[in-house]
Amino acid sequence: MTKASVATKASMVDLSTTAVALINNLKVAPAEIGAALDAMAQTGKDGQFELKDMAKYFPRIGALYSTMGQHGLNAVHDLAAALQIMRKNVGSAGEAVTNLEDLLAKMTMKPAQRRSRQPASMSSRKWRKRKDRPHPRNHVRVDR
Repeated sequence: MTKASVATKASMVDLSTTAVALINNLKVAPAEIGAALDAMAQTGKDGQFELKDMAKYFPRIGALYSTMGQHGLNAVHDLAAALQIMRKNVGSAGEAVTNLEDLLAKMTMKPAQRRSRQPASMSSRKWRKRKDRPHPRNHVRVDR
């Protein structure tokens, strides 16, 4: 971890917290923590979301991702790649994390909760029923 901290300018506190989160949330084996940090560092080198940012935000995102049943090194790779994709479309690492958290939260939401969060417009089924019936304003009768 010290090598990763020096090489990527990430804080040891953030890297330690990330290592604990990887073990607790994503069920990464303690022997694989080095490989997980290496994967995160390599992804950071290849993209715009660096390891020092991942170390800061990975515990929050890892907890959300684990609720989807994702675990192990594959989950680390997936999250690191997702952060890179999100980072391309926004201005900062914090915005990328917020977008990914929103996406993961919506993916884990139950269908009934999703429906209740939809805009206050009519559902498509209600709309289909309504459009088949004439509306009084559309059928104004003018007798002369």
